[in-house]
Amino acid sequence: MTHDPIDSEKEPTATPSDEATLSKGERKKLRREQKKLQQDAAAQGRQRKATFKKTAVWSAVGLVGLAIVWLVITTVRSPVSPDVIAPSGLHWHADLAVSIKGQPVEIPANIGMGGAMHADVHTHKVNDQMHYEMKRAVRKQDLRLGRFFEEWGETFTNQCVIDSCNGPEGTVKMTVNGQPNTEFDNYVIQDKDRIEVRYE
Repeated sequence: MTHDPIDSEKEPTATPSDEATLSKGERKKLRREQKKLQQDAAAQGRQRKATFKKTAVWSAVGLVGLAIVWLVITTVRSPVSPDVIAPSGLHWHADLAVSIKGQPVEIPANIGMGGAMHADVHTHKVNDQMHYEMKRAVRKQDLRLGRFFEEWGETFTNQCVIDSCNGPEGTVKMTVNGQPNTEFDNYVIQDKDRIEVRYE
């Protein structure tokens, strides 16, 4: 009778029913091996649990870190310059009346209008409000009353308005919301201002 070479190389595995046929020394060896296998399995289980806990902790730390970064990015902004009136634009209106020696000066329609585009400060109708309309960071310089006169193409300073300048015939005066104002062309308008410029 011939033996399969592959089968002959296999080591016999003892089962609990085979233990009775084993010698005392072989039984001890078998128990030691079984105990070692159980210990190895328990150690692997503990290792898996420890790895899972570490992964869970680091994942939680990572999520908290991302949340903090997102919070900082979305809520903390760089300090805005005191020169900035509105960081993301505005649409303000102010009334302007100009008179020279008691005669009202007509403020033309469409100052600052050019086709579909318009200047930061403009009018739509004759004697209309000044429209200060910007969709960007707005600085004090952008809201100077002098900007409107520049767009209009007329002179306005503390000395002259249109073609009338301080002298024997009169002086330039200005009120804002009924109060005298000496800032003239450098006055930074506010929404709903009522401005009067007079030469008298």
